[in-house]
Amino acid sequence: MKESLQRLRFLRLRESRRAFWLRIVLPIVLVIVVAFALTWRHVDPAPPRHVVMSTGSPVGAYDTIGQAYRMLLAREGIDLELVQSSGSVENLARLLEPEGRVQIALIQGGTIGSEPARDRLLTLGSMTAEGVWILKRKSKHPVSRLADLARLRIAVGAHDGANERLARALFNAAGVEVPPEHWLAIDIAQLPQAWRAGQIDAAVLVSGAEAPGLQDVLALPDLDIVDLEHAHALANRIPALKSRTLVRGAIDIATDRPDRDIQLLTTTANLVVRDDLHPAIVDLLMNAATQVHGSAGLLTDAGAYPAPHDVELPLHPQAERYYRSGRPLLQKYLPFWLATWIDRMAILLLPLFAVALPLARLLPAAMQWRIKRRIFRYYGDLSRLEARLDDATDAAARTAIAHDIDALERSVASLPVHWYYGDLVYGLRSHLSVVRARLAAPLDDPGAPEPASPASSA
Repeated sequence: MKESLQRLRFLRLRESRRAFWLRIVLPIVLVIVVAFALTWRHVDPAPPRHVVMSTGSPVGAYDTIGQAYRMLLAREGIDLELVQSSGSVENLARLLEPEGRVQIALIQGGTIGSEPARDRLLTLGSMTAEGVWILKRKSKHPVSRLADLARLRIAVGAHDGANERLARALFNAAGVEVPPEHWLAIDIAQLPQAWRAGQIDAAVLVSGAEAPGLQDVLALPDLDIVDLEHAHALANRIPALKSRTLVRGAIDIATDRPDRDIQLLTTTANLVVRDDLHPAIVDLLMNAATQVHGSAGLLTDAGAYPAPHDVELPLHPQAERYYRSGRPLLQKYLPFWLATWIDRMAILLLPLFAVALPLARLLPAAMQWRIKRRIFRYYGDLSRLEARLDDATDAAARTAIAHDIDALERSVASLPVHWYYGDLVYGLRSHLSVVRARLAAPLDDPGAPEPASPASSA
């Protein structure tokens, strides 16, 4: 009997656990898995180890900036491949290629004007100022107007490049017509040789102070920087331009270059990316740009760049966050790859916790409800037995009730219940004892025999 009761308890315990896993645990697990799958679809993949940037001429500012970016990104395990180009126009074309490899490029201010570009490209801001260097051979009479250059042979960079476009826009804004044969497609790399050979008389050169070729150009003999009389007026007519004073001795104090204050036009170099560039790479680029461009330069003040203004494209959301809050907190203290992994896992796990925690709080309540539901079933059986006992008027009926009470008590004894809910079971068993006591009481008829309990008979 004892072994049979233990086996019955074991079988019921196993069945109870199986039902618990199927009815409670399994639905919770399925909800968490579905939440995980839905969240995973919106989590960015791991950042790529290799990205491609289009720069410019080997002696230009863009290639020099690209080299600095590559060195800084290499420290974080990112290989930045640099692809040289003829300048901003080619850089923009590479970014817009549907299957192109280039994801990052520096673009001269005023170059972007097409609507398709706005749909696929984003900017990280203006990175540095570029001077619009208007140069001519020295003469006894200093030149201060663009009209004075109209009959000279003018080097304007690569044909149909950003440099030439800006030069033409300048002369058009000033109302000066230059004969087509006077526009010479000579870029910064070719300019020193052409100058020495006497092939050009003037130049319009857009370049940042970082360009190695710019120092070679400014060191040319008999070269004079034009102090534009109408610099402010031209800047007002061309949105991409600003007027700035290049103070005396700014280029070289020792040789007093320039030997006077000069009104100079400037534009900006914008760092442009494709909209599918990984946000973590954007963070690295912003950090690199801050290190490369944050200090004072020939045309820039300390802390002025990078900046979110003077741009022609929508600002990348990650760059906007960087300008507002600085470098991501984890990247300040952890290696880049560990920080990005934690960021991705946080995005993934937070929604899961939002689902799992409420479910975990519901689990004890579900278990308690399940135990109570089972015990209340026994109370239903006990209530029906008590009703039968009220109607039992003979010994046979009372004996049958006694059998049913014994069976109910055995079933309750084999009920697998955690000790935490033991008070419910003991309460049920005490109520069984009350009914058994009523059953053991004599019938109203004094001559009626007491029913024999099956347990006592055994």
